[in-house]
Order: sequence, then structure tokens, then C-alpha cells
Amino acid sequence: MRDGAHTMNDHQQLLQQAGKLLHTVFAHQQFRPGQAEILSAVLQGDPVLAIMPTGGGKSLCYQLPALLFEGITLVVSPLIALMKDQVDQLQRRRYPASFINSTLPVEEIRQRLRAVRAGEIKLLYVAPERFHSGYFIEHLQGLEVSLFAVDEAHCISQWGHDFRPSYLQLRRAIDTLAAQRILALTATATERVCGDIITQLKLEKPKVFVAGFDRPNLRLAVQQTSDKTGPLCEYLRRAHGMGIVYAGTRKGVEGLTAILQQEKIKAVGYHAGMDLAARKRAQEMFVQEKVRCIVATNAFGMGIDKRNVRFVLHADMPGALEAYYQEAGRAGRDGQPADCILFYSPQDLYLQQFFIDCDNPEPQVVEEVYDLLCQVDIAAGEIIQLQSDEIVRLLGLKLPGSVANAALLFLAEIQYLTLVTPSPDVVYLKNPPRKAPPPASELWIYLAELCEGQRGWQRLNLREAENALHQGTAQLKLELQALVEAGLLQVAGPFLRRGILLSDRKKALRFDARILIERRAEALAKLRQMQRYCERATCRRHFLLDYFGENHAARQCNNCDNCEVIWLSSRAATVLAQKILSCVVRMKERFGAAAVAEVLQGKETERSRSFAHLSTFGLLRDQPLQQIIADIHRLVAAGYLQRDTGEYPVLQVTASGWEVLRGQREAALPEPTKPMTRTLRRFKAKGRSPARTLQLVQQGLTVAEIAAERNLQESTVWGHLRELALAGEFKRLDQIIPAREFAEIETFLRKHREFDSALIHRSLPQHHPGKVYLVAALLRVREQGAAP
Repeated sequence: MRDGAHTMNDHQQLLQQAGKLLHTVFAHQQFRPGQAEILSAVLQGDPVLAIMPTGGGKSLCYQLPALLFEGITLVVSPLIALMKDQVDQLQRRRYPASFINSTLPVEEIRQRLRAVRAGEIKLLYVAPERFHSGYFIEHLQGLEVSLFAVDEAHCISQWGHDFRPSYLQLRRAIDTLAAQRILALTATATERVCGDIITQLKLEKPKVFVAGFDRPNLRLAVQQTSDKTGPLCEYLRRAHGMGIVYAGTRKGVEGLTAILQQEKIKAVGYHAGMDLAARKRAQEMFVQEKVRCIVATNAFGMGIDKRNVRFVLHADMPGALEAYYQEAGRAGRDGQPADCILFYSPQDLYLQQFFIDCDNPEPQVVEEVYDLLCQVDIAAGEIIQLQSDEIVRLLGLKLPGSVANAALLFLAEIQYLTLVTPSPDVVYLKNPPRKAPPPASELWIYLAELCEGQRGWQRLNLREAENALHQGTAQLKLELQALVEAGLLQVAGPFLRRGILLSDRKKALRFDARILIERRAEALAKLRQMQRYCERATCRRHFLLDYFGENHAARQCNNCDNCEVIWLSSRAATVLAQKILSCVVRMKERFGAAAVAEVLQGKETERSRSFAHLSTFGLLRDQPLQQIIADIHRLVAAGYLQRDTGEYPVLQVTASGWEVLRGQREAALPEPTKPMTRTLRRFKAKGRSPARTLQLVQQGLTVAEIAAERNLQESTVWGHLRELALAGEFKRLDQIIPAREFAEIETFLRKHREFDSALIHRSLPQHHPGKVYLVAALLRVREQGAAP
């Protein structure tokens, strides 16, 4: 049957064939929710945008049609790991699939393209950057492209959480190849991102399917704690199965991995700063279940199809719900129960705001970076070898180098410069402002297509050009030189070092500053929603489904921690809420929880004494400071207070909070969380009692003596002491850490806000890392005004 317009009977026959292939090729008994409807629209020839959750079966929506159509199905994916993983699985099923990406040698690429033209491959995975290559598109032209599938389609939107400029070339490729159908897929997209995908891909009257974001087998929970490692280790000691632990930074990954290994929990680290071999080894250890868990940044997970992940833990809050739900969704892909727990502290906001600042430079910074580059004394066509850190230093900016790097990426996006990747086989070229009459040569036609519609430098792989034009290296370079001498072309490179290649140093910089401002505002708005997810006590699943625009009736899922919350409505709860809300208002809504708690308690500190004139000063003087902070958190959870996402997470009264304050409604507060002492009793029952460690400390034993007495690792004893100190179980810290040592460690921590065990060993070789982590935990709590 030809791949064209179908009658109704033809369409039904194709659907029936798809059902058979689902069973015979993929060994599935039935379609997952949404798959049949999406498949039907694709077979009908409609442009389709499909939003399906991680693990929802997106890949089948293009893998099945590829077998039914006579032409080739192209699948655009930015993920090399996903390509190889899916192709390996398909080939084991004797499915005619392959991929082309930067990991393959030129001859292998040529061989695979020949197989495509011979009809031996029905589905081809391609990286988006491939469509910048005239050689690649030329070898696909003339083929019947039945389906052009764009995976991770949110990458095409500047409002998505993973914008990639290379995706902006895809519509041009679709038109050039005369693709018959377009299918865009993503796991997470807001209404605004969906609209941008439709606009950028020029989908005419598309069928939009939201196949359901709900993953009812996932238990969602947030644990608010200033000490992440203690509760995280406790969970891992009692949990079963394999899992992923996400950390916000590379140093966080290394430090947390070291702690888990010290606690005899089999773990391996993974982040983009590791070399390729180390990352591959870590991934294989996890996939082959040689470790309990993998501790990783968000660099891990895309394209890893491990279905029996029983938990995904986040040691740091991500910056957006899209990113969080995509990562959490890697749990329970087999449909069995799995835990998704986020260990949250309001201090997490600082890290995410830092990332937002680094990724979204001020327009003035972009202008200053460009002006500096234009002043560098180099000849046209040479690269500027300035690192991001050097740029901010030369500009006298008190900013991290990552801000300059973001400015460079934006300038590359608007084609004022090119970031050069070193390679002996790559040159960069562009048309000069005034072109001479073009010669009738294959090379000129090839290069003209590459540069068509482009303003800046374009990347030319000499090996690809040689293969496309069937010319040797020497002949190709002679022809390039002739084009340069004729004034038809400018050529730069090849370059053996990284650098910056300006498009035209004489060209004044003009760009819409609103783009940067709006991107930053969008990122902050996403962070606010992520923060609300962590702090509110309403059903978490309901919150997520609302955010992604999915219609649902139930207000409670009964499978998240908040659905287990007991709400207390009483006169006492209302009076407590009014006291706290009144204090926030009298402090002009300009301070955080710790400062408000100090004033309510009437604490004698320099900060709180400046508010001694307020009527709310000392209003809760009979309550412990830690209890007042916990009650403030309860008001945030109930929605009466919210934390601003400005430079500091200050408290603000919400509309419902004002109603409580004015006596227009009764307050309903979540039941207070369980105290740490219950956790200690649970440890005791397991024979790992911190309580016993406390007894030995009180008897005067050192950490080394306690470890020997109890046959434990010293790191385990330090972990007990950290939990005991945070729970207020002993009053004299100098029993464990003399004041001189504490001050020494505190100085180190003030200097190094981010650290790992390796840095501790280099800088403080005389101190056990567990001691340093204990001091760090205590300092974090003290900064919040809740030190034991």
C-alpha cells in the first residue's frame, strides 16, 4: 500500500496492522493511554503535538508508523544515549532502525546513509545539529520522508526548560525534505510552550494530545529539612530496590556520593564534569545493578530506559516543575509503586536563583561583553581566546564567569559570533557583504546552500564535503582558496583550540533586550511554582496536574504526603496564625522566617532588638524558636504566607492570609510534623541507635573510641552526632568539637560555600569529613535562627 491519502477502510486496516505489530514486534498486549489516538492521527496524516509523561510510551508513536509507511521515518533527538539505547533494543527485535550522530566515523555515516537509500532502514535517529549540514540533507533529498518526528520538542521553545537553538533549523529541514507528516513529542510542556512548538514548527491545525501527566503509581512527597543527608541516608537504609538521587551541583554529587559510601550504601556518582569513560562506567554500574543508587546532576537520566527504579530522591530543589517531573518520572516505569521524594530547604532558592542569574545576563552585560570582544586586536577570521572568567575580570564585573558564558551563548544565538569547537577537519565560512557573480561549480552550489539565509559564520566539515563532492582534500582546499580570492567567500580555520569567532567586528550590536528580560521573568515564575509545590500542604498530584493544564476531578490523590496531612481548625489555630501574620505585616513583609521568629520570641539579638517597639515583639516568648519557625512553615503550607522569589526569600501575606488576619475566616493549619526523637527510637529498634552514641559521648568517649566500642565506621558515628545535635539532644558541643576546631572549620566553610570530601582532605587534613559536615549542618540551622 502506498503511503498517501487513505480511505476510511485503508485507515482501519493500518490501525489493525499497528495492533498486530504492537504484539508481534514489541510484545505489548495493548496500547497505553493516549497511544492509539495519537497513532490514529499520525496515520491519518494530521500534524500532531503529543504531550506524554516520562515512561508513557512516546517512542511507539513513531516506531509503529515507521513500519507501516513505505518511506523513511526521521526522529530528531538531542540525546546520544537515547539513540543508542533505543536502536540497540529495536535491533534486538529485528527492527530496521539506526542512528547518525557525532560518535560515528565518516565512513560509518556513509554506510548508514547508503542503507537508508536502499530501504534497509525504516527509522533513523538524527541529532538536530545534523540538519546544519548540506551534505547530510543532500543525501536524504529525493527520499520519501513519511514521518518527521521531533522528540523533546520543548527544546524548540525559548520558554521551555531546555531551549536549544539547533532546534530552530528543523522547520527548514522539514520543508527541504518535503516531509509528509510531522509529529512533535515532549514529556512536559505548559500551554505557552505548546503554543511556541506549534508556531516554530508551523504546524497547521495540529491535533494536540495530552495523554495524561498523571502517574498514579508514584508516591509524591516533600520533606522540609535543613540537613539533607541525615533523612536521605535514613530513607536509603530502610528502602528497597534501585534508585536515583539528584543533586543540584557537581560538588554536591561528589560530596553526597562520598557520604553514602561512608555509610556503606552502594552508590556511584555521575555528572557532566566527569570524563566520558567514567560516566559510561557509572551508568553501566547502575544499569547492571552493581550499586543501589546513582547520585547525579540533571545530566543523567535522559534516554536511560531502566524500568525498575523504585525511588527518585532530590537532595536539592530543581528550578522548574517541568524539570522536576521529568526527573521524578524516571521512577516506576514498570507501573509498580515507587517513591519520589524531594528534600527541601528554603535555602535551595539561593542556588536556583544563582543559576537563573548565570543563565540570564542583563542586557548591559551582553553589550559590554560584545564591546570587549570587538576591541581585541586580532585579524579578521582569527579566534579570540578569552575564557569566561577572563572576560568578567577584564570588564571589572563582580560576577561569576558563567554569566559571561551565557552572554556568549546569547550572542551566538543571534549570530554575532560563533563559538569555535577545535578540529582539524572543520572550517568556518560566510558570504562577504558584496558577492561577485557565482561560478558554475558543485562546490559553490554546496556551500551556497549551507550559507543560505544565515548571517554569521557557518560550520563546514571538510570530510563531509569531500565525501559529498567526491574530491580529495588538496583539491577541495584549492577550490576554497579560489572562491576566497574571487571575493565570493570568507574562510576561517581550521582551529586547534577553543575560541570566539566574531561575525563582523564593525557591526553594531542590536537586539531586543526584552528577550533576556522575559526569559529571566519566566525562569523566576517557574521557580515560584516549584517553591509553591514544595511548601504548600495541598495535594501534590493535584498541584502538578493543574500546572500542566490537565483536567481532573479529584482534589486528593491519596498517594502523596499532603493527602495524609491532618488539618486543625480551631480558635487556637486562628489566634496563632493572626499573631504570626501580624508580625510579618509589622515588619513590612521584608524579612524571612528566622528574623520573624526572633521578633515573636523576643530574642535578644542585634537584629531583633531593632523591632522591640513592635506590639508583636515577644508575643510568643514562651515558645522555642525552632517551634515558632515550624509554625511559620505551617502557615506557608496552608497558603496564608508565601516566600518571595527575590534576592532573599522574605515572607509575604497572601490574600487568604489577610482574611485570617482580619477575622474574616478561621485558620486551618496542618498538624505539626513529628519530632526527631521518634526517628531516634526507630534507629534504636534497628540496632543503629544514635541514642547509644549519645550515652557514650556523655561518658566522655571520643568519636574514635565510640566507633571501636560499637564496631562502627567513624563516619557513621559522626552521622549520629549530626542528627543528635540537630535534634537538640545534647547541649555542650565542645564535648565533641573544641571551640578552636569549630572556629577553624567555620572559617573554611565561610570561604567554601560548596565543598566535597576531596576539598576537605586537602584543606583540613586534620579533621574527619564527618566533623566538617556536622559543623556545616549546625551553621545552616543557625543561619535560619533555629540552632539547638
